[in-house]
Amino acid sequence: KRIEKYRKNDVNFVIKNQNGRIIDNATIDIVMKNNEFKFGTAIRKAEATGKNKYDNVTRNLFNAVLSENGLKWGIIEQEGMQIAKDLSNFAKENSLYLRGHFLYTDRANSNELKELIGEENNPNKGTMSYIYNQYKSGNISYEEAKVLINELKDKFENIVYEHIEQQIKNFPEVDEWDVINEVITNQYFNYYLFNEN
Repeated sequence: KRIEKYRKNDVNFVIKNQNGRIIDNATIDIVMKNNEFKFGTAIRKAEATGKNKYDNVTRNLFNAVLSENGLKWGIIEQEGMQIAKDLSNFAKENSLYLRGHFLYTDRANSNELKELIGEENNPNKGTMSYIYNQYKSGNISYEEAKVLINELKDKFENIVYEHIEQQIKNFPEVDEWDVINEVITNQYFNYYLFNEN
């Protein structure tokens, strides 16, 4: 019922000849060449090489693709940009709308950001998780923890914003981005948005 309501509509055609005279009871055939509704699939590294059994399925059935892993921060930092470039090229060569997945999440970030946050169960002194654990253990007050966390916030923001700006510059062919992924489970944001709870 939603398709009928939101995706379909009645259309009236007026068919005219080359002299502008209306042709009554004309029969016409219509073939849809493009679809404005983005219907896509996630693709991985192997599927962007042009030599995968799924390539033809992607080309024939979809008009949009999402990078499953190739544009993730951690993947680019560890493996370089070639996977991401292959994904971008595959989308461009096949006229596919490209959605970048994603600019930020806790699980796939840079080593620099991980060092700033620290390991949750075994944090190094001076990291956000260490400060948070010290507060939760009652070793420092909320006010002391807040001051220490605030000192690290600028570094956190600089790392994240610099990455986002660089990623967008590196991949201008990406049509849209998922900016933050799995925001509810982002432990880093819990540290960043530090509060008494």
